[in-house]
Amino acid sequence: MAKTPTVVIADDHPIFLLGLKSVLEKMRDEFDLIGVAENGSQAWELIKNKKPDIALLDIEMPDISGLDICEKVRSDNLFTKVIALTVHKDEDIFNQALEAGVHGYILKENSINDLSEGIKTVLSGNFFFSASVSSFLLNRTARQVAVETEVKGRRLTKTEKYVMRMIAEGHTSNEIAKKMRISVKTINNHRANICKKLNLKGTNSLLVYAMKNKENFI
Repeated sequence: MAKTPTVVIADDHPIFLLGLKSVLEKMRDEFDLIGVAENGSQAWELIKNKKPDIALLDIEMPDISGLDICEKVRSDNLFTKVIALTVHKDEDIFNQALEAGVHGYILKENSINDLSEGIKTVLSGNFFFSASVSSFLLNRTARQVAVETEVKGRRLTKTEKYVMRMIAEGHTSNEIAKKMRISVKTINNHRANICKKLNLKGTNSLLVYAMKNKENFI
C-alpha cells in the first residue's frame, strides 16, 4: 500500500491557519497533515524533525520567513518540497521565491481551489503556480532566453573559457599566467575582453560571474 504523502503547514495568521488546517483535514484520504506551526521557528523544527513530503509556508512569518526556511531546506539537502503561501501578486517577490527554491506559489485568495492540485502537482515532480501569477513565469523565462541568446552571440574563445575556469577555482592572474606560460599582461587582456563580451562591470563582477557559472567552463 502506497504511503500517504505527509504535509506540514505554517502561517502566523490564526484564522487563515485554522482554515487551512480544516481544508487539509477534509483531504485526509489524500494527504496526512502531521504538523501545524504558527511561526517560522516552529515550522523549521517541524520540517527538521518530521521531514514531511510537503511544507506549505507563509512567505512572511515572524523570526524566520518562509523563503528563509526554503533556503535552509535546500542547503540541508532535505527532500521536503516547499509551496509558498502568500497574498503578494508581485513579480519581484515571485522571483525571490523561485530563487529560494520553492516548488509552488499559491495565492491565499486561491488557496482552497489550488491546494489539492498544487500539492499533487509538486509531489509529481512539477512546479505549481496560481493562475494569476503564471504570467510572471513567462516573463522570467523570456528574460532568461534573451540573456542566453545575447551571451551566445558573444561566445568566449577556448582560451577565455579556460581563464574563466581558473578564475572560478580561485586562481589569481599571476597563477593563471604561470600555468599557461604567458604574461600577466596577456591574462589581464583576456579578463578585459571577457568582461566586455559579458558586459561585466565592477571589481569583483568577473569572479562572481565565473563562480556562478562554473559548470559552463568545464
